[in-house]
Amino acid sequence: MRGRAHGSARLRAAQGILAARDKAALPAFVSLISAVPTAHLPKIEEALYRLAEDKAPTESIGSDGPAKAEKAWKKWLTDNQAKIDLTR
Repeated sequence: MRGRAHGSARLRAAQGILAARDKAALPAFVSLISAVPTAHLPKIEEALYRLAEDKAPTESIGSDGPAKAEKAWKKWLTDNQAKIDLTR
């Protein structure tokens, strides 16, 4: 539980870095899928889907579980990080 509680603080920090349009936060943001309390997972998934647009992985946290979804999002990030535009 302690690790997941710290995950909430990590989520807020990553959201702040993303709001500053810093792509360096993206790997940490994806890794939060397995680190934050379950109640925060929709916020992470929503932000990732907005970034991915029509290139999002088909795995979802709700139906496939956090571990599988995190793996899929990490692959998506590897494949797409250079093309992500945080200015929009």
